[in-house]
Amino acid sequence: MKLIEHILKFRIFLIYYIKLKYLHTSNKLYFFFPTYATGGATKVHRDILEAINLKDSVTFFCRWSENDKFKCDFYNTSICFDLGKIKTTSNFFLEIIEGVIIKNINESRSIKIVGSNTELFYQLIPKINNKNCIVIDIIHGFAPYSTDGVVFWSLPKVKRINTRIAVSKDIQLSLMKLYDANGYGTQYNERIIHIQNNISLPKHVNQKNFNEEVKVIYAGRYCNIDKNVNAFFELANRFTNNPNVQFYAAGFNQNEVDYQGDLNCTFLGVLPENELYNIFNSCHILVSPSTYESFGRSEE
Repeated sequence: MKLIEHILKFRIFLIYYIKLKYLHTSNKLYFFFPTYATGGATKVHRDILEAINLKDSVTFFCRWSENDKFKCDFYNTSICFDLGKIKTTSNFFLEIIEGVIIKNINESRSIKIVGSNTELFYQLIPKINNKNCIVIDIIHGFAPYSTDGVVFWSLPKVKRINTRIAVSKDIQLSLMKLYDANGYGTQYNERIIHIQNNISLPKHVNQKNFNEEVKVIYAGRYCNIDKNVNAFFELANRFTNNPNVQFYAAGFNQNEVDYQGDLNCTFLGVLPENELYNIFNSCHILVSPSTYESFGRSEE
């Protein structure tokens, strides 16, 4: 099985290698995103590509995607490379592809690279010797209690990042404080800009009747560290004996949950956007239990 797996990865690697060699002379916009799976940040990345509408842009997915929620959207708007499919224990294939990517960037007369929360993006930055290359970073979250993570291990690359986009004013101010604490001058603070997430409101919202069964929903990916989802399950368990309050979770399946206790909750899984809108219209309360994130995309 391992031999077959390596043969399949080699085949994908070879296709990627040839494709990148062919593309690099004409493509001037590279994106480095984590996944195409369920997530508010992924939705923002999808919306960026659709707004730019450049079919010859190149997008690299740098982690394994747990599901295909936004895959078609990305593949319809950009030339995509799923680098999670060529990762091995030694990362031999990935290192060769990284070499081709940086060569393409350095040989381009005009190129912009946009990254968000991917280690590969920050690994590439010190290798860029092309002065015409514009580096743009998108920051979706800043954990106040953490001393690790993207904003910290990207610090040594701050001077080469031309623009950092913070999706909330609080994240922008937190980044500025981090810069000041680590000896970066005002000139680098000025490179941090705030662009709030675009929110599309539904044309019709049902009137809610709280005198009947009340439906409570959490929508998003499962992650107890960033999203604090287990707090939602704890809340649901307080209403175990109350049939008039029903709890729902959308965006993941029950087998993904790591929670010690009963799950007084109906799991809806990963839903298409139109179905999610219908679920929101039928529910009364949306719970977003994250302790530090900006107001995410689940409200949409």
